[in-house]
This record gives sequence, C-alpha cells and structure tokens, in this order.
Amino acid sequence: MSPWIKRRGVKKPDADRGVASPVGCEPVPQIQPQQQTSNQDQYGIRIIHEPQDAAVDIILVHGLTGNRETTWTYVVRRGQTTFWPEFLTEDVPNARIATFGYDADIASPRPFDMVSNNTVHRHAVNLCNELGRVRTGEKMKRPIIFVAHSLGGLVCKDAVLYSKDSPQDHLKKISESTRAMAFLGTPHRGSNKANLGHLLARLAKLVKQTNTDIVGVLRPDSEILNTMQEKFYHMLENRRNAGKEIDITCFYEELDNKKFGEIVPHDSATMLNYTSIGIHTDHSGLTKFENADSEGYQKLLGEIKRWVEALEGDADADDADDELVSLDLAI
Repeated sequence: MSPWIKRRGVKKPDADRGVASPVGCEPVPQIQPQQQTSNQDQYGIRIIHEPQDAAVDIILVHGLTGNRETTWTYVVRRGQTTFWPEFLTEDVPNARIATFGYDADIASPRPFDMVSNNTVHRHAVNLCNELGRVRTGEKMKRPIIFVAHSLGGLVCKDAVLYSKDSPQDHLKKISESTRAMAFLGTPHRGSNKANLGHLLARLAKLVKQTNTDIVGVLRPDSEILNTMQEKFYHMLENRRNAGKEIDITCFYEELDNKKFGEIVPHDSATMLNYTSIGIHTDHSGLTKFENADSEGYQKLLGEIKRWVEALEGDADADDADDELVSLDLAI
C-alpha cells in the first residue's frame, strides 16, 4: 500500500480572486478585460495529477458561481493562494485527480453578457460525457470518488443516475464505477436561501442574462430535487442489496454566512443513515483550505483515505480470487 505523505504550501494565482457574491455562492473572480463570466475557459475536465498506474479517479465538482479552480482555492493574501487539490497528489499518490467545470453562473458579471441556459440535468450529462472522454480502455473500470460542493453534489447525483440507465457502455461504467461520494454543503432537500438567489436572478434579468432555472432547483419545494432524491436513494438501496454499496459522507457548515446566515441547514446537507461531519466554517469555506493541516482538509482527507484503502483491499481480494481460479484450472 502506498505511504501517505503530507504537503503544505501556497502558489501564486493566474488572476486575482475573491469578490463576494450573494446567497452563499462561491466568491466570483475579479473580472479581467477579456473575461466574460466567472467560468470562462474553465469548462470540462482538467487533470491535475495522473500517476502511471492510478488505482482510483477523484473528481471535484464545484457549486453555484464557482469554477474548477477558484472554488478549491484559498486566498492567503493578494497574489498568494493555496490550490489545495494539489495536496492530494502526494497525500493520495495512487489517485488521478481531476476537476470538472461548468457554467453555474446565475447572472452574468457584466450587463448584456450571456450565461448558460443549461439545467442541472444537462450539466450532469456533460459531466458524464467528459468522464467518458477521459476514461477509455481499462480506465473505464477504475473506481470513482466524487467530491462535490453545493449544487455540484446535485450534478454528481444526477450524473450517476443518468449513467446507470445509459445504453452506452462507456457511460454506464461511470455509475458502476462510482464507489464513494463526498458532499460538501449539498442541499439534498433544498435551501430557503435559494429563494433569495432566485429573486436576485430574476431582478438581474432586467439588465443581464440570467439562469433562474438552475437556482430554482435548489428550492425546498422543488419537484425536480425531490424526485432526484427519491431516485438516488432507490439506487443506493439497490446497490447495497447487490453488495456494491456507494460510500457517502456529507459535510455541513457550522458557521453562518456573515450576510445571509445559514445557507444550507444541517437537515438539508445530510442524508439519513449516512455519515455526516461538521466543518467549523461557513458554506463557502467548505472548499477553502489554507494548508494540509486545515481542519476541513484533514476531515475530508480522512474519508478519502478510508475509501481508497477499502478499494485497495477489494483489489487485493480480487487478485487472490483470480489466483485461486488459476490454481483450480491448473489442477
């Protein structure tokens, strides 16, 4: 088994980060002259680390108004940041690490600019297609661990459901290979603060292009959200009965947002009969770790290590079974 190594450090960013945004969303990067949205050039899969014989894929998926870099970046000071997924390249050296980006803006940062009309489901389909693109050959069978923040958790849940029913083998393998999911402040049962986000997006529509549908899914009375939750629990039960259980840990915020209070309540951020862990931070801080000793990172890393070690144990058991079969055939 590969040794676990710790790493600490910071790096300089490509651009300034961290303008506050409403409703517990990710801080929106400061807009540069050529930038049109917080996610420009940040869509699709970005491979951060790919060891030669990776045993598992760890996929990070951001939430509302985030992107595949800034969501996972802690701002130490102006010009100095920590992109903490890089810690995983040494803490979990046998894992391929990747982030997925999609247009999760609820309003364009500049008047009259366009934002995506994609729904949660369409983002889920795009995630599946991107994973299918980078998981070819033997990689299709590699176990997957999802780490998702806020809306990203819903995208991941819908992606697993979509791939389960796909007639295409390379997409179906995504659901079959999903072995663990870490949800960071995901509103499994919606959030009242999404109502505020829905209102703000509608008001912004007067002068900006907005995507109100993507916020509407997060409302507690959302039929789409409730249906997704029912289907997801049903799939989990079937997997458990088949001996192919998906490990799940839900992380929830322990502190209120300074402007809007509690964003995703404990009851919404957790799932019945699954592990829940609190992190002493607000909703946005669930994805912002200053260094490898940060409380949130250590708690998340502990779950990832546990899952990877279990996967390694399963692989060793499978190898032992193959050897026994070979001996029987030889006899």
